Amino acid sequence: MEISATSVFDAFTRAAGAAQCLEAAQELFKRAGFNHVWLVSGRRGDRSKTVLLASTLPDELIGPTVWDDMVEHAVVSGFPAVWNGASSGRAALSTSGSVAGLGHGLLIPLVGPGSMISVVGAGKVESAPDDIAYRALPIACLIALCWIRASAQVMPSDETLLTARERECLIWAAQGKTSWETARILDVAEVTVNFHLKNVVKKLGVSNRVQAVAQAVTDGLIEL
Repeated sequence: MEISATSVFDAFTRAAGAAQCLEAAQELFKRAGFNHVWLVSGRRGDRSKTVLLASTLPDELIGPTVWDDMVEHAVVSGFPAVWNGASSGRAALSTSGSVAGLGHGLLIPLVGPGSMISVVGAGKVESAPDDIAYRALPIACLIALCWIRASAQVMPSDETLLTARERECLIWAAQGKTSWETARILDVAEVTVNFHLKNVVKKLGVSNRVQAVAQAVTDGLIEL
């Protein structure tokens, strides 16, 4: 059955929260021939862990790290993954935690504003035409756009990922202050400043404080 872009947008406009988004996606993908749907949202870098999840998949079809693997796939690849009867859900992600047992399926990863990452997937256990996933790609992409917008409204703010002291140290680092200078300004030990900046680097998934400043500005965590 053909699905219009208008019906996708209308369904998600009426949806409030992850559960209703899942209901909307399930109904739309059902019309495209799929019987399982999952909506996942997470964050980039060290924060590549599932933050928001809605799924119709039974436990026996998923591995212990499947959701985090999907978020990581969105970060590393950024491209849709499609599989059919000739391949498998496990091969589609090439990770130990991928969805198993789905003969046909697709994943649509999106990297949104700031550190937002969302993945929309649909699968079918029973036999189906080999091109079922490819035919559903345009609508799946629209659903993914609607999901990342909806999940952004209920996910925790980026700012909650950094403590007040971490943000203070990062702001002074952004202004070119050394750890020693920042320590004097904040009246703390230099080792304390280094500790907080190391935490920031880890949380933002970067390699050093210079990259941390750039990433924090991009994500809207600090202003210069």
